[in-house]
Amino acid sequence: MQKSIPAVVLISIVLTGMLSGCGLIGGAFTLPEDDPNYTPAVTAAAGLNGNAGSAAAVNTPLPLQSVTPLPTGVPQLPPGCLDASAVTLDDYGKFLCVGGTITRINMTHGTYYVYFGERGRMYMMGPDWVDRIGLKAGECAYAEGKLSRDGVSPVMPITPFSLKRCPVAQPAAAPARPANLPANCAHALEVTRDDVGLERCVGGSVAFSEWEGNAYKIYFFTDKTLGLHLVSTKWTGRGVNSGDCIYVAEETIGLEESTNTPILNVVPGNVTFCPS
Repeated sequence: MQKSIPAVVLISIVLTGMLSGCGLIGGAFTLPEDDPNYTPAVTAAAGLNGNAGSAAAVNTPLPLQSVTPLPTGVPQLPPGCLDASAVTLDDYGKFLCVGGTITRINMTHGTYYVYFGERGRMYMMGPDWVDRIGLKAGECAYAEGKLSRDGVSPVMPITPFSLKRCPVAQPAAAPARPANLPANCAHALEVTRDDVGLERCVGGSVAFSEWEGNAYKIYFFTDKTLGLHLVSTKWTGRGVNSGDCIYVAEETIGLEESTNTPILNVVPGNVTFCPS
């Protein structure tokens, strides 16, 4: 019985040391927050300054990055355009801009029908139709014209050139229209597939140019899918430089099948520098 007393005493001493944070393993489980001199994010900063005991350091947050929000990319009706669901038979004879999300497209006996809802809602009708732009159900489109009616629904007569996709906001990084671009010229970045087949004067500020095979291409924005670009398979002489304001007068806008983007086929002779 006497031999067991030292063992009991030893166990008691060890337990007392652990509970008090001293003894054989004193401080091994002490958390930084339990240190009365601990201040969050101060100790490390003070240590970096060579003064580990200083409490004068300030916890400075990291600077926030400046983030430019991306465009929503959601097509919207132009300002002043009515949603098709708001048009009624009482609007007969009015000249309006109308559009919205297409629910159905039909082609019957050469007549093109664009519907924006169930029977009774306004729809669009184009006789002798040639589909230039490949519009599909689910897209947003609009047109301007004088409203008619069929006795049940308001009707907007359309042509292949009056029906257009709703515009999408351009990226914030896209350059603005150059001030010295002639007033009668469209800005290249505002040209869309809806303009294919039209004869327009188009121009802008060159972003970059490159050779692709035997074709010389001139772009007006770093994103090649935005707006129109120029293509020439007969380019000779020097190319254009980034930042040059150029325009092409009265050429027919085409569609580049490989990228599905509008283009102008040009030669050096019909590319003109904007007036200074």
